[in-house]
Amino acid sequence: TENDRGSFTSAYSAKIDEDTLKGSSVTKFGERSIERPFKANRVLPKPEPVGGWKWTTRGFGADASDAENELTLTMKDGKLSGTYARSDDVSPIQGVKLDKNTFAFKVQRTFRDREMTLNYTGQFRGDAIKGHYSVGENTSGSVNLWEAKRSSD
Repeated sequence: TENDRGSFTSAYSAKIDEDTLKGSSVTKFGERSIERPFKANRVLPKPEPVGGWKWTTRGFGADASDAENELTLTMKDGKLSGTYARSDDVSPIQGVKLDKNTFAFKVQRTFRDREMTLNYTGQFRGDAIKGHYSVGENTSGSVNLWEAKRSSD
């Protein structure tokens, strides 16, 4: 770029990490060079969680097949609640938390006569929820990824 005091150039270099852009800019003005770090955060739109969300997960065991999951969310008196369904088994979700675009809930399930808790967390991204879930209260164990899409029905 050129102005009445001469010309200068600026070069930017950055890496994207989730919703953050971090890097540096280098501006050269004649023999002078100035480098400055910068950081920019993506501003996500307010989520619209109410409705149905569907995703597929792999079942347990060697002969397990894929299973369809559905999360149905409702809002009443400013509180988010809903149900989780897998096959014909429907369970209410518990411990629902929504902080900006970050979403978390738990669901109690029975598998082979054993009670277990599934702990889900994710972020609303338009018509998708992307996150991870773990089984049981020990969340430092196995973590699985999930991505739900808003259902049209």
